[in-house]
Amino acid sequence: MPARTEQEAAQQLAAAHGGRFLRQWQPDVTHVVVRTGDQREAGRTLKFLQGVAARAWLVSSGWVADSLAAGALLPEETYEAIDAATGEPGPRRARQTGGALFADFAFCCVEPFRDVTLQQLEDLIRQSGGAVAASPEELSAAPARRVRLLVAQEECEHDFAGWRRRHGVPSVSYEWLIDCVATQRLWSLLDNTLCGATVDELRRAGVPEPLCQAETQETEYFDSMGL
Repeated sequence: MPARTEQEAAQQLAAAHGGRFLRQWQPDVTHVVVRTGDQREAGRTLKFLQGVAARAWLVSSGWVADSLAAGALLPEETYEAIDAATGEPGPRRARQTGGALFADFAFCCVEPFRDVTLQQLEDLIRQSGGAVAASPEELSAAPARRVRLLVAQEECEHDFAGWRRRHGVPSVSYEWLIDCVATQRLWSLLDNTLCGATVDELRRAGVPEPLCQAETQETEYFDSMGL
């Protein structure tokens, strides 16, 4: 179905059931229609990530077409998207979790980033329950109960080791943060630091033990709901 036809169908469905069709993201969005493959896998567009972080329904265009044909809003579960990169049900986890993914984290994001603006990335963090610091100095002063992380693009020429020495916090790849949002699970930090932090250094930074282990050990650390 051409993209324009999909938009028109979504507009028609929203109007028929007292909803609104929006072309830009807003925090009160309840359903995000995404393009999916045969297994309902969806790419990590900004729209996908925003919808997951906000715990909205992420559904294929088939849900729109079938709901229009049925004259009623059909149950969304059959049409719910999964993360194409991993095959994990990030949108479902986001909806079912009771706490925010980054509730115990504080981040400072250091530009530039490849696919998003600084504001968009910080908004994703806040939607996921995390705190955002404006500078490494502000981050290092964040409450000790939070895991404090600098976020940067891996290929950028930042002084990652120097940041660790000066501010006492590890640097993590931007890709790690996106992986976590898309799948709604926290991946190993040991595999994703940009400053070569050791397990002991991660522990001293307050990183939970499961995140200090290599991902090859198949350790998973979800939020407080354990999903």
